[in-house]
Amino acid sequence: MVPKNTERLMVTKTFVDGYYLPHIDSCLLGHYSTSVFLSDDYVGGELELYVNGKSELIKLPIGHAITYNTGIPHRVRTVTSGNRYVGVTWSTSVFADDVHRDLYSDLLRAKRNIPRDQGKILDTLEDWMDDPYSIVDSVLVKISRLYGQ
Repeated sequence: MVPKNTERLMVTKTFVDGYYLPHIDSCLLGHYSTSVFLSDDYVGGELELYVNGKSELIKLPIGHAITYNTGIPHRVRTVTSGNRYVGVTWSTSVFADDVHRDLYSDLLRAKRNIPRDQGKILDTLEDWMDDPYSIVDSVLVKISRLYGQ
């Protein structure tokens, strides 16, 4: 995600029969929306995200959070019992361009799954230049430089 800044946490309380209609958070709020679950003793009230052409229902234990792209359509289903407390905040990424954010995120995930040095000692520049971990790391640095990081 590489956050540049995160807004203050806004706490929402949804009573019995309360809900949020389907909507998309304003892009002016940030690149990512985060919901932090502050209660779990309610029935209903699931966060419903529309991802990859289907609805996903999210209801997490107290203290757990989900972060998703701000442009994802979502709603909160009707609370049928108890009170739903959720903290909501928005973060802006260092990377203003969606494609750069996605590339950086995908490459970072790939880097985490590449064994460092793959058991070899990289004592020459030639070895280092051909090492998959080093290649991915180099691309990450190049993307970061686009934004003065």
